[in-house]
Amino acid sequence: MRWLRLISTTMLRIEILRSAQSLEPLRAAWELLFRPGRDTMFQTAGWNLLATRVFTGSEPLLIHAESDSGAAIIPACIAGGRVEFLGNG
Repeated sequence: MRWLRLISTTMLRIEILRSAQSLEPLRAAWELLFRPGRDTMFQTAGWNLLATRVFTGSEPLLIHAESDSGAAIIPACIAGGRVEFLGNG
């Protein structure tokens, strides 16, 4: 008996956003990922948008990755030559 192995070729889309203004169009996708009662207020789009505006000593580096299998948003920034989570410092 021969076995046929099918390999999925899922397309991965990645956006790298580098300003508070570029986060606003991402708000809808962010809100779809947010799970009330399980995630904290610090994981909301609104909180992270505020952090990009308040923490001016860091450069926002928001990463949005999406495929047919799922999506992820990494709210990061570059501060003091290091990559950190947004609002961490």
